[in-house]
Amino acid sequence: MIQEKTKLWDILDFNENGNIKSFGILITGLKEKESKDRKNTSSQFRDYTPPARYKIGIWQYCKENGKNIFKENIKEIRKEPNKR
Repeated sequence: MIQEKTKLWDILDFNENGNIKSFGILITGLKEKESKDRKNTSSQFRDYTPPARYKIGIWQYCKENGKNIFKENIKEIRKEPNKR
């Protein structure tokens, strides 16, 4: 589910020699959709922990010469680390 903190990142990063270092597109800050059971729970039993945030996308890393070495497909929505 998209929320206020959801962001679309498209980044092209270069090495000092001008060749591509990495590039990709990510959607971060996605929220797990709330179930009906959670909404109907009385307030004294609700879980007040912050909602889990997730990301999905694709990222590719390159060698100094610009040749591809690693491609990361983030097909399944993956939990983002907590930022504190």
